[in-house]
Amino acid sequence: MIHCQFTKPNVHIISVPPHSDIDLYRKLLKEGFRQWLLNHFPDSDILLNKERMPERFALAADNKLPQSVMLDTSATYVGIAEKVIGEKLAISENPKQEIIDILRNEYQLIAD
Repeated sequence: MIHCQFTKPNVHIISVPPHSDIDLYRKLLKEGFRQWLLNHFPDSDILLNKERMPERFALAADNKLPQSVMLDTSATYVGIAEKVIGEKLAISENPKQEIIDILRNEYQLIAD
């Protein structure tokens, strides 16, 4: 569904996704990850207290996210994308090579 919003001096075209609850998905994703972080680290106040930003930066530098968390987050984003486009998302077998090929063949940004 496409909506037009008229404001002087511009016309803005707004594409509305087929699922009106995309904002809800986005909020749930953020909240789920936030809760994981708060439960994972013993001193969750570092993540909540803006006065402790230097400690937060150190926490981020000294701790890697587990691969399972990254894969869960990725799966959630893929699920949201599939809801938005209304079909299964095609996942590349070799995304790095696909990007290189496009940059080389379609944009001539990489020379042989």
